[in-house]
Amino acid sequence: MNSSPKILIIDDEKHIRQSFADYLEDRDYSVLLAENGRIGFEMLRSVRPDLVLLDLRMPEMDGFELLKEGKKLFPDLPIIIISGANLRADVVRALRYGAWDYLEKPVLDFSILGHSVEKALEKARLKKENKAYQKRLEFMVIERTRELEQANTNLSHVNARLHKIVETTQKLTGCVDLKQFGLKILGEYASYMAASGGSLYLVEENGLRLMSSLDPGHASAFLSFPLPENSILKIAIDGGQPLLIRNIEEEKCITPSGWIDYTDGSLLAFPICDSYGNDIAVITLHGKNGAPFVEEDKEIGAILASYSCETIRAIKAYENTKNTPNWR
Repeated sequence: MNSSPKILIIDDEKHIRQSFADYLEDRDYSVLLAENGRIGFEMLRSVRPDLVLLDLRMPEMDGFELLKEGKKLFPDLPIIIISGANLRADVVRALRYGAWDYLEKPVLDFSILGHSVEKALEKARLKKENKAYQKRLEFMVIERTRELEQANTNLSHVNARLHKIVETTQKLTGCVDLKQFGLKILGEYASYMAASGGSLYLVEENGLRLMSSLDPGHASAFLSFPLPENSILKIAIDGGQPLLIRNIEEEKCITPSGWIDYTDGSLLAFPICDSYGNDIAVITLHGKNGAPFVEEDKEIGAILASYSCETIRAIKAYENTKNTPNWR
């Protein structure tokens, strides 16, 4: 079982510390109290809380100094300023030093405090998950590289492609918008596979919605369920596995789309599923320079698909958090 998030309240006014603590403890948070900045900083270093509520005007060590020093120790720690000074310059300065939010004293409606805390903890959780997945992905790449070194098959070429994936995932980590991510990930797929065409569809309740296309004009903006039998998209989604077709004309059980501008019959399809196996997106690629696509293309694309799944989920969760009404 996960323990309750630890919240450190640093404020030199006892009745404010206690009122905040009573409210948060009633909501199952674990609360720690510090009566000044010096004590609060020592507790921050030793306890490493999940979130800090910080006053600015305090003896011995003010909130600005604590904010700067705390961010040096824990750059991703959410710190919310709650101050009675109510000066615009203080707000700007606090945010510049890394504060996640700024609330004014007195806090008359504690639901405002609760909403700010929940929003900050959710954002911190998503950032932590994204970084953890980045580390896991880099470990996967390292492990995969070791296996390929042992096999000694096309070593230098494959290693270069795998290391490039790490660079790609680092670039995509900062995406917080689905459209922006769609354009980037489809472009990265095309670059890795030397593909001139392809599309990315998001899975919705009633069909597939086009998110991005490398060669606009032939991919439908929306494809309703059920998809046509024996179509590439249906086979890829139903199978839940990357699909490699070297020459579609030789595949009797697959129905081509009929678009006349395909340069050859080679194609790839990558269903993107969440951790529960539910489809969330599908990518198709065609027009490979030096066709056909090969097994190595499918393997590299599968790693990217795994990363895409987590990033799309994180972006959706972030957008839901961002769109939550702020009642301040």
